[in-house]
Amino acid sequence: MAFVIYNANFRVIHTGDSVPARLLPFALLRDHTLYLDGWVKPYLNPNGAPVYYLAESRGHEMSLYPLPLPLLITPLYVAPAWWLARHKPPIPMEGLAGFVIINTMEKLSAALVAALSVGILYLALLRIVSVRASLILAGLYAFGSTTWVISSQSLWRQGLSELALAGALWALVRPAASRDYGFWVGLALALAASNNVIYAIPALIFLVYFARSERRNLLGYCLPLVVLGIATIVYNWHFFHHLLGPYPSAVPESQVHRFGRGPEVHLPWWGGAVGLLASPNRGLLIFIPWTVFSIWGAARALKRNTLGWEAYLVPSALGVYLVHAEYGEWWGGVCFGPRYLTDIVPFLVFFLVPVWPDLSARKVLRGLFVLAAVVSVWVEVVGVFYYPNGQWDWQPVPIVNDPRRIWDWRDTQIGRSWHAGPMPPLLLYDWLTIIRSGELSGEPPAPAHPPKAGLFRPSPLPPVVIPTSPRASLPPFGRLAGPGTPFRCLFWPPRLPIIPVTARDEI
Repeated sequence: MAFVIYNANFRVIHTGDSVPARLLPFALLRDHTLYLDGWVKPYLNPNGAPVYYLAESRGHEMSLYPLPLPLLITPLYVAPAWWLARHKPPIPMEGLAGFVIINTMEKLSAALVAALSVGILYLALLRIVSVRASLILAGLYAFGSTTWVISSQSLWRQGLSELALAGALWALVRPAASRDYGFWVGLALALAASNNVIYAIPALIFLVYFARSERRNLLGYCLPLVVLGIATIVYNWHFFHHLLGPYPSAVPESQVHRFGRGPEVHLPWWGGAVGLLASPNRGLLIFIPWTVFSIWGAARALKRNTLGWEAYLVPSALGVYLVHAEYGEWWGGVCFGPRYLTDIVPFLVFFLVPVWPDLSARKVLRGLFVLAAVVSVWVEVVGVFYYPNGQWDWQPVPIVNDPRRIWDWRDTQIGRSWHAGPMPPLLLYDWLTIIRSGELSGEPPAPAHPPKAGLFRPSPLPPVVIPTSPRASLPPFGRLAGPGTPFRCLFWPPRLPIIPVTARDEI
């Protein structure tokens, strides 16, 4: 069910961060290489300026980010890659049809990864609470947290981090007497650390747990950590001559401007710590208000440690939070809500377990929790179906140029997106367009007559960017839709403004 609902908005919430992950499976299957040279041209800046999500290696373009996520989803691309390789005439991947296929695969892959994390977290919860409580908590994780708007909508690394941490919880609640107990915990945390080096923090913290309390499982725990750790280091050194790879593990605030994201910014060190929790436009407690009960539950887990290992989850989550708070760009760039804390949402859900009896038994607490859960779901609906309408990230000043807007209570991301109205199902429109045009079948385009009245109802939508050059530079809310011919606009809603641009235009 989560997978179906995750795809219900029929669009991808675009981000430059996901460009390598959406292209690398095709490069692996069709070109048998990790190089992205033949795939990234439509995503490059027309003025030749470097893009932040690519790294150069041996004269080739490669992903700035680690490999685990694109490698994990590559099997999902086998069928479309095989079909594209045999299609006659060939479908140009820089055209509308190719772009729609890439978008669709990103959408389905991200939704599947997020839905798998929901299922695994449910199985973990089922071992320690009732079926009813497990369903409620798993549903809250799926639709009342940024798992929905971040992990399920684009191939951010957060999706795989959540899947790995949910897997770690599932492995931890299994009987410790099982022979493979340590192996599965180690594999999950090794996957998280190879996807994002910050998750070496929980891996090291649980190394202490196994050394102190589960010594018979210590070897099994360390084995996947060593194997994946060596593989990651070898890859990073071979291609980038850096043990941690090209991606900055913690961008200092003095270096934010290096990545083409605006001028140098200076924020106080405590800004990230407070902002990630309580800022109106990135605060965890604002976008996911039920997490206030998670803080209470974490304190109780640390004190009681009923399961023997849950106390180790608290410093793991706290360490990740503090490292992200020290980032020069702790607000996460262009996104909806506290993206950097999305990774630890499985832990935050688990922290509700120690206080679940109180939330169930006390009417006042239960009412407050239900209210917080409802608000959280509504916020996610705004993010999934409305954002980025209103263009809060870009107007009046791009957030990357003036991150002080994160603290603006008078102009919030949630409020502006809500009042701007829902976004159209762009992916659905694109599929209707290319099917109508015959691009997939090789047939000539159908007559370009206007659609029947009422096919799509008018709505207050932002302009749709139809670039006349495949190298036009687009913000995340723009789309590479090919030449701006009348036919390509056939399935857009009535009275939606169309803005043709060239590669030299600044959007």
